Amino acid sequence: VMVPGRGFLLNNELTDFAFEPTAEGGLPKANAPSGDRMQRKTALGGDAESVGGKRPRSSMSPTIVMARDGTPMMALGSPGGRSIIQTVVLAIVRVVDHKYSLRRAIDASRLWAFNDGKVRLETEAFCKCGGEAFNENEYLKSGLAAMGMTEFQGGKPSTRPFLTGLEVDGSVVRAEADFQRNSKAGAVVA
Repeated sequence: VMVPGRGFLLNNELTDFAFEPTAEGGLPKANAPSGDRMQRKTALGGDAESVGGKRPRSSMSPTIVMARDGTPMMALGSPGGRSIIQTVVLAIVRVVDHKYSLRRAIDASRLWAFNDGKVRLETEAFCKCGGEAFNENEYLKSGLAAMGMTEFQGGKPSTRPFLTGLEVDGSVVRAEADFQRNSKAGAVVA
C-alpha cells in the first residue's frame, strides 16, 4: 500500500516482532530492545511488547541502485526470508560488476551461504534457468573451492528467492521478473 503524497510503502513487517519479549529460559528474544536504543511507549500502551527501540527480524531489502551521475539505474527486491539479501546483492553484482542486463541477472542461477558453513547452489529442479546458468555454477564452485570452500549442497533454498526489478534506460523503464521461478513484474510510469 503506497501512502499518498508521502513516498513510502506500508507493509506487514510488524509481524516480525515477537509477542513475548523473552524466550523459554528467560533469554531476551532477538527482536527485543537492543544497544543504546531508548525504550519509549507507543500508542499501543506501555507493556513490554509495545515499547520502542526494537528491531524486527527481517531481511527485507528493497534496493534502488543509482548510476554515477545520480540517476536511477534499477530498483529490485525479493521475498524469501534469509535468502533475500544474498539474492538482491548477487543480482546487483552481476549487473554492476559483470555487465549483465537485469533480465540476465534475474535468470541466472543463485547461490546462498548461511550460518552452517555450506554453500547452496540452485539446481535445475528449482529453476528452469537453462544450461548457461548452470555452467556458471561450475565456475562458482571452482572459485569457491580455490578459497577453501568445498562443501556444497544442491536443491532449492528453504525459502522462495524470487526477484523482481525495474531497469531504467533513459526514458524507458522495463519491469523484469523471475519467470523461471514463477514470478511476475509490472511497471506503471505516471
